Amino acid sequence: RQTLEEEQGENNNGVRLALYFERMAKTITSAYDILGDKALLDFFRTSFSLPQEFSNMDVDKQAELVKKYMNLEDLTDPEKVQKMINKFTALYDLENDNSSSSALSILTGGGASGGISADLLYSMSQYR
Repeated sequence: RQTLEEEQGENNNGVRLALYFERMAKTITSAYDILGDKALLDFFRTSFSLPQEFSNMDVDKQAELVKKYMNLEDLTDPEKVQKMINKFTALYDLENDNSSSSALSILTGGGASGGISADLLYSMSQYR
């Protein structure tokens, strides 16, 4: 599994982060688990369109925001985790302008015309 993450991460870091989050989701028991892991933090920050400066905040305030935005109990439900991953990959691709090898199309097996419009991606980015 880790080898897959690393190989896919060479082409698209968003895929690596999504696969890592999927693998680690069941082990996350507190907001500090996310804050203490750079990859999980990147996943969280991207999923909720938070700036890099988010990490400059007091760690307890960061933890409060993690709890506010993400229901940690949902991380044991594979369907909810998959929805989080889909949202992340769409936002990651928008943030990184990665249209040539989008994380969403790599993870869902779609081609360049995966059927997701820019309007839908924008709508998803506004969802919190």
